[in-house]
Amino acid sequence: MNNIEILQKLLIEEIINKQYSQEEFEQYVQTQVPDKDDLSSWNYDDLKKCIDNFQSLKKNSKLDQNQEKEIYGFQNIDEKLYSVIVSNQHKIYIDNISLDPYEKVIKCQQEKYLIENDVELQFQISHPQEVRDSGLWSFITQKSIVVFQIQTFPMQWKVSRTLQQFAELRNIICRYFPEKIIPIFPYGGLYKLEEMLPIMEEIILSIKNLLSIYNKIPIIRTIQPCLWFVNEVNEQLLQKKLKDELQREKRYNLQSKQTKTGEIEVSLTFDGYQKFLDQSSYPKNAINLLNQVICNMNEFFAYQKKSQEFLGNAAQCLFELTNTLPKYPEQSGLIEYINLVNDHFNQIIYEIDDTCALLDNHLKLTFAKLLGSHKSYIRLFQNVEEIRNKFVQDYNILNKKKEDLIRNTDLKVVVQRIIQSNKFDQSEFDKLSSDFDYLKSFLYVPETQQIQQLQDQLVYMIQQFSKAMDEQFRADLLKVIANFGGFLYAKQKLCQKYTEQWKELVNKYEMVKSKSN
Repeated sequence: MNNIEILQKLLIEEIINKQYSQEEFEQYVQTQVPDKDDLSSWNYDDLKKCIDNFQSLKKNSKLDQNQEKEIYGFQNIDEKLYSVIVSNQHKIYIDNISLDPYEKVIKCQQEKYLIENDVELQFQISHPQEVRDSGLWSFITQKSIVVFQIQTFPMQWKVSRTLQQFAELRNIICRYFPEKIIPIFPYGGLYKLEEMLPIMEEIILSIKNLLSIYNKIPIIRTIQPCLWFVNEVNEQLLQKKLKDELQREKRYNLQSKQTKTGEIEVSLTFDGYQKFLDQSSYPKNAINLLNQVICNMNEFFAYQKKSQEFLGNAAQCLFELTNTLPKYPEQSGLIEYINLVNDHFNQIIYEIDDTCALLDNHLKLTFAKLLGSHKSYIRLFQNVEEIRNKFVQDYNILNKKKEDLIRNTDLKVVVQRIIQSNKFDQSEFDKLSSDFDYLKSFLYVPETQQIQQLQDQLVYMIQQFSKAMDEQFRADLLKVIANFGGFLYAKQKLCQKYTEQWKELVNKYEMVKSKSN
């Protein structure tokens, strides 16, 4: 580790990690040692002494300001101030309140109010300004950055953000909520004001669209990075926090490997993907089985109709038989018996006809509806598969493109270009040179963001598929219960009617039998 890196590490440990203001430290250095405007002019001991003096000065000034009793929690806060803080009014008035020493308490209560109350946020975006970088090394590098001032109402927060930070916010939201499709922020690669001026209206519109997510998807207010983005005034500290968030593991991972055929095999490992696979295989099997059920029921109806014809023919023959018998008293009993058999055949015909009508109107209709819903899910599954195949194809092409660039270009040149474009320090050189997966993440950034957006869309569609399947299963269950219940109830009524009719036929038989005896 060279001297510059040692000094940078010292600044990070003593200023950033201890949450001192970088702007105040910069002003202090410029006041005390104006000739040392470059980090190479410092040695470790002098810089450490300068930092110690700055920290002592800050501690003493804090003690002077806080001679009053310390505040432990809310019990010592002025009652009027507290009522303003926790008020349920739409606007929290803090303009005329001295924020010291209540600043942290008010900020905490504002965040709580923002999360727990469905308050609509309004954002005022000012045109960009080119300012000196307020980072730790701004007094060394003299770099300028372009920032947009954002004021959040009713919270009265005012912060300055770069276009790169807007792009990072979008990526963080996508990682926390992969099921949400957040439009890509296309201007994260612009750093100079002259590049922004010709398309300023489009940039402002994209910023407004991104910030509108705070109202469209209120749940994002519950994640800390989204709160930092609108209320953290320390830009260097915000940058460190956002970088830490972006380096965290995603809620879902994409694992890829090169197969012998040269195809990339992608497996989604987030919760719910296995459920999607299980559910997607069900409609295919269900369609085949339901088709067989309906086909067999149609065959049953056809045979029942044929049996009705046979019974009808038999009844007609019996009717003709009774007409051809001689009309003598001795034959009257036989005629009555034949008529009873004829009534029996007709009764069976009525039962068959009513049963087929019930089956056709209830059970077969239920199966037909289930079949239709499953066919729609086959189409939905095919849409998801198309997105997945496109994602795998694009992922494969881009990955090969990155590998070709690394293989066919001087690695040191590629790494240095990444360090310069992302304003990294040289400590990242070794990691970028040794970790190719890490290196690839900085290559072809716009194309990578497009694939990331396609990936988000794929995850969203998969989860929507499972959600729709769950809802359809519940609807199908209610449908089957209602139709089958109606079928059984109607069948019960018919059976009661048939029972009475069979009893009547038995009574006729007993009367004919008694006459013959």
